[in-house]
Amino acid sequence: MNIVLRLCLLMVVLNTAVLNCALGQIHINEVCSSNDDVIFDSDGDSRDWIELYNSGNESVDLNGFYLSDKDNDSTKWQFQSTVILSNEFLIVFASGKNRPAANPPHTSFKLSQSGESIRLYNPDKELVDSVTIPFISSNLSYGSYQDGDDYRAFFQNPTPGVTNNNSTPIDHISANPPTLSFLSGVYNQSISVSISANEEDAIVRYTLDGSEPNAASPIYTNPFSIDQTTVLNAKTFKTG
Repeated sequence: MNIVLRLCLLMVVLNTAVLNCALGQIHINEVCSSNDDVIFDSDGDSRDWIELYNSGNESVDLNGFYLSDKDNDSTKWQFQSTVILSNEFLIVFASGKNRPAANPPHTSFKLSQSGESIRLYNPDKELVDSVTIPFISSNLSYGSYQDGDDYRAFFQNPTPGVTNNNSTPIDHISANPPTLSFLSGVYNQSISVSISANEEDAIVRYTLDGSEPNAASPIYTNPFSIDQTTVLNAKTFKTG
């Protein structure tokens, strides 16, 4: 009797360990908060989406897991039986259609393009993974630089349902404009210009011909002088 009891206890401990390991395998891998035409759902709509990634060696049934975009609401939307295979990806449309049994599933909430936090909880309401997304331009995505990594990057070519590992990260224009040390106007002498990004993990790119700054424009590093009529244009770009 004692031997049987000890064996049963050992089996319970091992099964619990496997379950906990499985719960830690799931990552929020990529997010698109303004999808114009990257992918479409079964209705033909281009809805925002969240990609999950299973980094483990076992399949995981997400039945009972939760997704939320609210800090104080861990049970905002719940998965029904949805299996994510080992080293595979799952697209979840953040459409507001609330279809947990669909394939792919649809949440009851939408994403804010201006930025917010997304959290994944297990059935015990324990946090499994989270990501705070910044402003993301339409048809761009934000996610793990390498699948499952905590280091995040912007991607010009989103990869819903497939690996991020072959994608090239880009600098990305921010919703918050930089601050210049002077106002537009006419000046009788040379002026020294300084520019502040006002954001962490950000750089400022600028042009002096009035054109729109892009990823190839000069990066602001130090104050510089302007001594003739110039049309200065500056924008903040997020780098991670």
